[in-house]
Amino acid sequence: MSYYNFDRPDLSGFPPLGVTIMESPFSEILWTNHCPTDDEAPTIQSLLTEASLRLKEVNDEIQEMWRAYHKLLMKHYNLQCYIDSHTALLSPIRRMPQEILQEIFIACLPTRRDCVMSAEEAPILLGRVCRAWRTLTLNTPRLWASLHIVDHGIRPKSDSDNDEFSDYTEPVENPRSSLVADVAQTWLERSGQCPLSISLQCDSGAEPTPSLLQLLLSLAHRWQHIRFVVQNGFLQQMMELTAGDVPQLQSIVLQQHRQWFEPGQAPPSWHSMRALRGPNVTDVTVRGSHIAFSKLGVEWSQLTALSNLRIDGVKNDSNHRLSMEEALTALSRCPQLRTLALELDDLGAANSEGYLVEHLLLESLSLSGSVKTCGSLLDLLAVPQIKVLSLDLRVRFFADSSMPSEHSHVQTLVRFVSTLHSLESLTINTYQFSSSAVCEILRSVTPDLQYLHIQSFVLGGDVFTAMTPTTELPSLLPLLRDFQLDGDAQVSDETLQQFIIARASTLKRVKVNFMRKMKVDLRAELYHLTSDGLDLSVTYRPPSFETFSPWEGLPDAPWLSRVAY
Repeated sequence: MSYYNFDRPDLSGFPPLGVTIMESPFSEILWTNHCPTDDEAPTIQSLLTEASLRLKEVNDEIQEMWRAYHKLLMKHYNLQCYIDSHTALLSPIRRMPQEILQEIFIACLPTRRDCVMSAEEAPILLGRVCRAWRTLTLNTPRLWASLHIVDHGIRPKSDSDNDEFSDYTEPVENPRSSLVADVAQTWLERSGQCPLSISLQCDSGAEPTPSLLQLLLSLAHRWQHIRFVVQNGFLQQMMELTAGDVPQLQSIVLQQHRQWFEPGQAPPSWHSMRALRGPNVTDVTVRGSHIAFSKLGVEWSQLTALSNLRIDGVKNDSNHRLSMEEALTALSRCPQLRTLALELDDLGAANSEGYLVEHLLLESLSLSGSVKTCGSLLDLLAVPQIKVLSLDLRVRFFADSSMPSEHSHVQTLVRFVSTLHSLESLTINTYQFSSSAVCEILRSVTPDLQYLHIQSFVLGGDVFTAMTPTTELPSLLPLLRDFQLDGDAQVSDETLQQFIIARASTLKRVKVNFMRKMKVDLRAELYHLTSDGLDLSVTYRPPSFETFSPWEGLPDAPWLSRVAY
């Protein structure tokens, strides 16, 4: 057995730099295309015979040295294994009390979502470390009280010749669905009697697996936080639950897949979903294309969070589009509201007379929709205690001469923002506003603002100039600690650098995403600030162009990658 694998050097070209070749009478013709003569060939053959014998001697010496090295290597390995195995016995984690180790395991769980059925993260990952940890994880119910389920479900029988499942005359069940249901049952059985946090993601156009559906409904009395992205069939099953069936439910997220209803079919009757009236329900998030906002069967007076309710012009029982007045009426029912997030479509302006809604406890407001509709709603809200404001404003282009101008939109925002004296965080997209308009909005913001996130394609350097303090003039937002900018803003690296340097005493985090090439290496220029603790992230994503391929249009053109010409 050979312990040494001596790789022969590549002699197909010139010798590597630093390598001296033995003297040869044929030095002048080595590494050339010279063809030896009949007289030269025997001489070359004799030289090769002698050199081959010497090479064998050298290889034998190398083999001997390698065997000696290998013996030392094995001694080193055995000693290291002996030391490591005994050192591991003294590891503090082995003597950790189980109660503390359980808390460490629980701290390993995701905090912003539910656990997934994967061996790449807790709790399954922890149970594969050793037998003791596996026993501990299986005996810690709180580790199994959170679960995200992906169910491909059952496709209904198709009545359409164009449907991809049209060849099937019976409902089609995904072969993995029953396996997912079995795993979910085993997982949740390990949770004991702990309150459950469950999220269910179903395929669009498919209904949940019956066994999985029954499992989840049977555990309704332990639901604490649920998030269901499902079809109408699942929601109809939930209609059977009463408020008493969900005594521990605190937050609920329901998202209905977009679904067409045949003549005679009706969308879910949301006011009949009695589970929304659970005694501890304080956080409701509902999204869907058949949701009547004002008719949600919710105990409005106990809500502290109302999220992602989409007002999208659904016709109500009176066969007219949902009005802004109805939305405001529903909002006025929530005196305990702390968090509000709404997605608005262009429903037109509301009649402001008698519809001013005041929320003295509301601390977080997020609006997404057309700037016209959002502006109409802001004019009708009095929320002086807002600390977090997020505005995702979009322009709807209509052939309507009555469409308000930019000045009108800006003045609406200025009036609203100027009343928020407790505002700490502002996120706003300004795609439709000029730089001067953005400056005007920022001037109305309280100087106590600490977090600012702007999304813009047209933001100019004048905004940064206004936020950069000088010896003559103070800057806007003097207490700003966290700044983020996304989009193709018309701001140079030099202007951004001056802004950061001038505000180094208060800025703690700067994150900027440009859609252009880098002009100045800000990481290098601002190293003295990043070394002192500034969290700086500046990324550049210039437009990408498809590489030209000379094979374009040919049947055998490579498609996995483009080849540069």
